[in-house]
Amino acid sequence: MTLALPATNGAAGVTTAEGTTVYPGAARGTDLAVQATADGGARALVTLKDSSASTEQRFDLGLPDNTRLVPADGGYDIVQALSRWLAGAG
Repeated sequence: MTLALPATNGAAGVTTAEGTTVYPGAARGTDLAVQATADGGARALVTLKDSSASTEQRFDLGLPDNTRLVPADGGYDIVQALSRWLAGAG
């Protein structure tokens, strides 16, 4: 599974001691941060700093073969064939 970050306007990522990579000024009025999670996943944090920031953010999600997104509790579960749960988001 892959999660592609949106364009970062060439912003250099800065990794904190805790492991969060921050992209200040990733887009107009927007900062982006990425964290690894304890369960092996990842979390993207988008900070809209002012009214110039886009109100929509898109991340391309690459899923393994035989995998699909299933709506669940305001987000999505990622499910493989035979309905084996892999991860939740939302």
